[in-house]
Amino acid sequence: MRIEQLEALVKIAETGSIGKAAQQMGVSQPAISVQIRQLEDELDALLLVREQRGARLTEAGAILRRHAERAIREVNEAIAAVHDLNKAGDEKSRATLRVGYSRSHLGICTRALGMLLASNPRLEVKLEEADAALIERRVANGRLDVGLIYAPVRASGVEVEEIAKKSHGVIVSRANKAMAGAKEVTLQDLAGQPLALPRRGLRVRDALDEYFRANDFSPRIAVETDTATAVLSLVREGGVFSILPAPELVDDTGLLFVPLSPRPPVQVTVLLWRTGAPKTRPIRAFESAVRELLRAK
Repeated sequence: MRIEQLEALVKIAETGSIGKAAQQMGVSQPAISVQIRQLEDELDALLLVREQRGARLTEAGAILRRHAERAIREVNEAIAAVHDLNKAGDEKSRATLRVGYSRSHLGICTRALGMLLASNPRLEVKLEEADAALIERRVANGRLDVGLIYAPVRASGVEVEEIAKKSHGVIVSRANKAMAGAKEVTLQDLAGQPLALPRRGLRVRDALDEYFRANDFSPRIAVETDTATAVLSLVREGGVFSILPAPELVDDTGLLFVPLSPRPPVQVTVLLWRTGAPKTRPIRAFESAVRELLRAK
């Protein structure tokens, strides 16, 4: 029995759906189904009843869930305690900051860390890029000191602080004279236009899909990708447009951010650190640098 299997069971119970649980955990639906089947085989008990609109726990599944939640909490606390001991036991070592960030925050994260390293030459930084759900879990269990992602935050065991609110807008190439010169772009203007968007399952894309449905708009999606960098590179070439929570993502002279109408949802950037852990000086300095860069935008 592995902790990942127990986490899968608990997440399915919380969401009522294998698909939603897989999405929030940042894994595929077949992978999470395999984990549940392995648990059922090991325990020789049916844990889930799969229904047309989701899944629910059996009596055996509900019993296991109660114990699983306690086991997950205790394992996370044990991992965090060992990490804390290792850091406290080596007083002569250089200060270390372990930072996790979602792909959309690559630019702002690296610029903030550049500022930090310039003023703290003895700081050692370890970076990890991952889906928001994985960053949440790694902050909660102490494998990361701090995370920079989009809300909402679904994991327990983390403290959350809002850093910035940004509305989505249209990212266009300066070479596109018609769009680049507009004060505002409407969804009607984008009808039939090729869009490069983050892939389904990422939080920025989830917010966009809800916005499209609310406005009865069917986008023409030409490209889906994991990284904002790839999206911006494609837009820069002039063949596609994008919709992203900018302007912090638009950091070169080849691109423009144009407001979109109707007004899209606000995307909230948050900082995470482990519940009960001190907000250390490097974490505070990183937060300050991120806020300074976002204010400058």
